[in-house]
Amino acid sequence: MGVTSFFKNLFGSAKESASELAKEAESTFEEVKEAAAPHIDNAIKFADGSLEKVEETSAPYFEK
Repeated sequence: MGVTSFFKNLFGSAKESASELAKEAESTFEEVKEAAAPHIDNAIKFADGSLEKVEETSAPYFEK
């Protein structure tokens, strides 16, 4: 009975630890997502602006 008790305690603790770790990871992910949002928006704006410049610059070559 001691061995059974040992394994129940061992795996019960592991399950609780995994659950706590998952909650912390989710919280951390949300914090990172919020912190990265402005940078992502800036990157999108930069990419859009760059695409427009490429289109303007290459337009005369495509017309030929």
